[in-house]
Amino acid sequence: MNILYFYTNNAQAVSLSSVMIGFQKQGHQVHLLTLCEEGELHKQVKQFGVKTSTFVISGKFSLIF
Repeated sequence: MNILYFYTNNAQAVSLSSVMIGFQKQGHQVHLLTLCEEGELHKQVKQFGVKTSTFVISGKFSLIF
């Protein structure tokens, strides 16, 4: 099964990373998408095969309306 985790931060989050790593170890294909540059969270989960992507929002665009 493909599982996508969307997270707005790149800081290490033990509760989030442990769930992603657990699903990856069970044989699922896990993807992490964040709205900022790569950080500690990306580095930690990449070691276990989690695919990571970033979408950095620049300029005056805001997700808060």
